[in-house]
Amino acid sequence: MAYDSISNSVRYDRIKILVVDDNSYMRLIIVTILRSFGVQKIFECRDGTEGLLAMQRHSIDVVMTDLKMWPMDGIEFVRRLRSGTCSRSRQVPVVMISADATLARITEARDASVDQFIAKPLSPRRLVQGLHHAIFYPRPNVVYEEVLIG
Repeated sequence: MAYDSISNSVRYDRIKILVVDDNSYMRLIIVTILRSFGVQKIFECRDGTEGLLAMQRHSIDVVMTDLKMWPMDGIEFVRRLRSGTCSRSRQVPVVMISADATLARITEARDASVDQFIAKPLSPRRLVQGLHHAIFYPRPNVVYEEVLIG
């Protein structure tokens, strides 16, 4: 799909995006790219714990999260998001962004029901393509169910 057709087919001004990353510089890069495409409603969080609270407070359309964060990493954040009680958060498209793009980490993200995985270094084209695919071609989410052994 051509880059121009992707950017012309979405009303970015209507999308609410949650950006979860413990690196303030990376959040700034992501937010700047999103704003350049017309996204106006962006919520920022420093880790998965803050991200879960933001999901309870706001009606988010797409989540963009880093993989490696502390104290809650992106995988655990997505697992908790998918196993939560709010049906909206269980189905929200999730784009994971990480420099750790090994097959093992991508598989782990997929198994946690991440919709798109974008490897760093990040570019505007790759970010908007990942966003577009997460919105229009979401994976059929297998809701993560935590198994407790007692």
